[in-house]
Amino acid sequence: MYLLGESKDYTDILNELIKGIDSKGEGPVVSEEEIKEIEQNENYIELDYDTVSKNYVIAYEQEADNVILRSDIGGKVVKQNLDNKKDLSKLMKEKIKSDNVNCYHMEDSRGYKVTNEISNETFESNNSDFRQYEDGVYGVKIQSEEKLNDILERYNIELEEEIPSDIFDRADIILMISKYNIENIETRVGGLTYTFTGSQREDSYLVNIFAASKAINTNCVYRNMEDISENVSYGNVNNNTSSNIGNTASSNSNNNNVTNSSSSISTSNVDKTVRITKEEAAIIAEEEAKKEKYQYQGWVSDFSATEVFSDGNGNYEISAELIYSLDDIHRLYYWEEEWAIDSNINNIFKGQPVWCIRLGDKNDPLTNLYIYVDATNGNVVGAGQASD
Repeated sequence: MYLLGESKDYTDILNELIKGIDSKGEGPVVSEEEIKEIEQNENYIELDYDTVSKNYVIAYEQEADNVILRSDIGGKVVKQNLDNKKDLSKLMKEKIKSDNVNCYHMEDSRGYKVTNEISNETFESNNSDFRQYEDGVYGVKIQSEEKLNDILERYNIELEEEIPSDIFDRADIILMISKYNIENIETRVGGLTYTFTGSQREDSYLVNIFAASKAINTNCVYRNMEDISENVSYGNVNNNTSSNIGNTASSNSNNNNVTNSSSSISTSNVDKTVRITKEEAAIIAEEEAKKEKYQYQGWVSDFSATEVFSDGNGNYEISAELIYSLDDIHRLYYWEEEWAIDSNINNIFKGQPVWCIRLGDKNDPLTNLYIYVDATNGNVVGAGQASD
């Protein structure tokens, strides 16, 4: 069960959970593997903030209710044996039973079978609704029945079963049109990862329709293009099939499987060689952050990527991530257009690896700056900010 972070219900539960918790305390370190084990084997709550490093995880109704404050990888225990366990339990039950609360479930995700393909002419003559993710890969997020019906009719997309009109109460539709087979769709709270395989089709596009639970951040759509072939294929491939089996739902859209694991991302025909290490990118980002334009708060910020974030043992760590497109950024407001080197985003992100370096303000723990450094040449390509 998931509550959206902007809801009052989420805020009420968060306030009750963190009573008496010292988020800056140095508790035992918890590895990412241990957190995954909690998620798989125990009843737990995870309060999903705008960035994973502010998430709280609690193994709920266990003998030792260790509250874990997550870092980018793993986390640390900030509270043991909750004093307000009964109050938290009561509040949770009230929220779940409330008619007004928006509760979402990963089990709401599933695929829908498409029985035909789209000709090049039909799609390429009018595809303004779609975002181009890769060469030959386009997608659109649909959040209303009206828009869904319009796109189905405009591109003559035929479904084996009708999509219920109330699907948008619990899910967003991701409609992907591609020259490649989709082998796998991985689902997690932080986003979706599509794995593409096979040869590029010459004369038509394949269609994939996936209903992604509102528990998933559908603004983050990752692509794994490692298994595509440079050869050109002709003719039909397997049509879409689908089944709904909860968090590991199989949505075979040209043999798609939906799972919950993460995946690497790559593209073709661009320089993908990572020549800049994250340590080097952090130094570049710190130098960039000294510029006056990044002083967006009412005080003088002192940004650092190497002397702010602790691993829980008193050691500093660099918060960095390789991304390949604007869609890979966890929250789009972590990107400020006025700080980009080019107004055309396609000139910035061409599928090359880019380091997203998170910098903290030494003068305010809730102020963050994000500097994006091209991992192939060390050039700064843009920046973003987040603060509470």
